[in-house]
Amino acid sequence: MRDLSKSKTIMTIARKDELPLSVRQIDVNAYESIKAGVDKIFADTKRIVVLVNNAGYGLFGAVEDLNMNGIIAQFDTNFFGVIRLTKLVLPIMRNQMKGTIVNISSMVGRVGMPLNSVYVASKFALEGFSESIRYELRKFGINVILIEPGIVKSKFLNNILKTGHEASDSP
Repeated sequence: MRDLSKSKTIMTIARKDELPLSVRQIDVNAYESIKAGVDKIFADTKRIVVLVNNAGYGLFGAVEDLNMNGIIAQFDTNFFGVIRLTKLVLPIMRNQMKGTIVNISSMVGRVGMPLNSVYVASKFALEGFSESIRYELRKFGINVILIEPGIVKSKFLNNILKTGHEASDSP
């Protein structure tokens, strides 16, 4: 998680259900953060068998009203963050000849929506990436699962980024 203060709910569930879950701080936008996180997990467990790429947020609005910094930040988290983390975990999984990568996309990774073009585009990119690496990795015993949820009970809508709507910083 990027913000460990938000881990209380999941840790409560894990303790209640006696699940062996530990939460680590990782910011998918910072290579050093994910490298340290992956290295620590591997040092502690000597394996990584599942990677769930779930980091993401929504940046909504008409494309002409969004600034380029906001658009780039949307892709950095929703798409490039997945690639950064996946690239660090793949050598471990390949050496194990075993692993599962779960990429959380969205139903809008398949269907465009007005006032949602940048978020949708980041999810379309994730869909293409996931489908492509599935073919590359299966010979190494690595499965790639793509989940495309619709509207689910979560805090996603509460966390929609409010920035990126100011006057455009470039044409």
